[in-house]
Amino acid sequence: VAEAYGFDGVSLMGYLAAVTETVHSHPNIEVVRGLFQKWMELVQKLADIITEGTAQTQEANDAWNGKDSEQWLDEWTNTHLPALKQIQEAMQALGDALNANIDQQQQTSDSL
Repeated sequence: VAEAYGFDGVSLMGYLAAVTETVHSHPNIEVVRGLFQKWMELVQKLADIITEGTAQTQEANDAWNGKDSEQWLDEWTNTHLPALKQIQEAMQALGDALNANIDQQQQTSDSL
């Protein structure tokens, strides 16, 4: 589903793997925080796509009345929008986990 909305699953997973590798092998907290920030920017981009897609879908439906437009709106509302929201929630959860790992690494570094 992510690919259908401009998020290349391979790139997304590769990015996540790079972030995870950095957290575990390179305790440079500032670098990892920068990677976390980039990840959260992706989450925000997806939120923007959801907002813009919903607005454009409604605008198109308002201008294009009929059975086809209702079916199109229904497909967005009941298929694509929930899928995008699910991806966004998963990405947010991964971001939250990464942030918790960063905080834990910072605490460990501070105690040494």
